[in-house]
Amino acid sequence: MISNPETMRLCVGLGMHSELLMSQLLRIMANLMRPDAVGPAEIGFRAMELVSRLRSGGITADEFSAA
Repeated sequence: MISNPETMRLCVGLGMHSELLMSQLLRIMANLMRPDAVGPAEIGFRAMELVSRLRSGGITADEFSAA
């Protein structure tokens, strides 16, 4: 996603107007996610990790259904 300027432009445009989204992104970027509590930052990180793996072809159908 970082290499796609249109996607980044859209994400920045949306994120800059949402305090909740920006605070969760800051938690991800600062590696402050909590393994003992699943919140928006943790869910978002796992979702982005899954999208990345799907796009790169690094995930099987069984792994996808388990995620």
